Amino acid sequence: MLNRIFEFRSIKINEVEKIMPHLEDPVIVREMDENSIEKHRLEITFTDIIKNSPWVMFLLLSIMITAVYSGLLYVAFYFLLKNNSSDPLSVGSKSFLIISSIFIFVVLWGFFSIKGGIAERKRVFVVSERGEGNWKLVNEKKFDNFYRLLLISKKSKTD
Repeated sequence: MLNRIFEFRSIKINEVEKIMPHLEDPVIVREMDENSIEKHRLEITFTDIIKNSPWVMFLLLSIMITAVYSGLLYVAFYFLLKNNSSDPLSVGSKSFLIISSIFIFVVLWGFFSIKGGIAERKRVFVVSERGEGNWKLVNEKKFDNFYRLLLISKKSKTD
C-alpha cells in the first residue's frame, strides 16, 4: 500500500460579535485563536482516500469541466477545418476529440478525488481529536509564513 505522512497544524476560527465605530449594529467577525494552534501528524493510505472521498461531487465537477473543454475543442475544429474539407469533423478529428476528452476527464477526476480525499481525511482527523468547530488546516511547510501574516494582520487591526 502507498502510505504517506502529512504534517500540518490546526488553528481554531472563532466567530466574535464586535461593534464597529462606523456601524450601529454589531458585526460578526472571524478571528483565529493563536492559543489553539496544535501540530498534527497523520498517516494516510490510498484506501483511506478511496473510502473517505466524496467521489460523486468530484465526478460531476470533472464532467462539467470536460464538457466545456469538449465544446470549445469541437467549435475550434469546426471553424478551423470547415474550409479544408466538405466534412469539417473527419474521423481523425472526432477520435481525437473523444480520446482527449476521456483522458482529461480521468485525470481531473483522479486529481480532484485524491486531493479532496486527503483534505477530508485531515478535517475528520482534526475534528475527532479536537472536537467540532471551524478549523483552519495549514501544512507544516507553509505554517511559518501563515503565522507571520496572522501576526501582521492582528497588529494592523489593533493599531
